[in-house]
Amino acid sequence: METVENKYITVAYKLYSIENGEKDFEEEAPVEHPFQFISGLGMTLEPFEAQIKDLQIGDKFDFTIPASEAYGEYDDDHVIDLPKEIFMIEGEFDSDRVVEGAVIPLMTSEGQRINGSVVEVKEDVVVMDMNHPLAGCDLKWWKAVRLRTKSLLKLPV
Repeated sequence: METVENKYITVAYKLYSIENGEKDFEEEAPVEHPFQFISGLGMTLEPFEAQIKDLQIGDKFDFTIPASEAYGEYDDDHVIDLPKEIFMIEGEFDSDRVVEGAVIPLMTSEGQRINGSVVEVKEDVVVMDMNHPLAGCDLKWWKAVRLRTKSLLKLPV
């Protein structure tokens, strides 16, 4: 059985998405409130973890992960029509929450929780975009620095 050394890692960064050559600010994890995770558990994108796992405390990093290695390319087949009945509460359509642009938590038939964005509310269906919000975007981490690392137990995988 293979083991992976799990480490508690904290990093500060600014994240930008790049789509069709345009760069948009997505989020910042400042030094005062850094991003924290345990390596080897699948809590982050694998290419992100691969880029920072061997850095030392104080090392700066700046890299881009292509869309294909991040959240994938945007897929038009993931824009689907769902019957309005599934958005009913006590027999009434939830028109307060199910509006264009809203992110709605859903559950697959296998019990997996997923989010979808409302594209349009029609007479009988709700058009939902099930793509990840950053699908089709390259992700660029900029002005980033590794702040802390602490070794944890080695866990079997």
